Amino acid sequence: MIDTMKDHPTEEMLLEYALGEGSAEIKEHVRNCSDCMEYVREIARVKNVISSIGEEDVPPRVRERIFRKSKGGLRQTAQLKHPLRFPFVIGMLTMFVVLLLYYLYIYL
Repeated sequence: MIDTMKDHPTEEMLLEYALGEGSAEIKEHVRNCSDCMEYVREIARVKNVISSIGEEDVPPRVRERIFRKSKGGLRQTAQLKHPLRFPFVIGMLTMFVVLLLYYLYIYL
């Protein structure tokens, strides 16, 4: 028996069916239910599109531009001396404030 609301399989069950792992009961339901059949067809279309996408090489010019930009970004970040740019400093300041408030609450 299909364990769903109003006798429709769950999306997970339909996904399994669309990927070839569903039960005979779900197969029968999909044959008789146009909404579920359309959902399964949509999953199959998405699967086909995803599987047809191949790897593409990044052109050397684009790769070089990305590399130069990333190196420039690292240099700019390293030059900033503002203390709030460093998560460790923010964490330490936060812990100090929490401990100070705790101390004040307990002892005052």
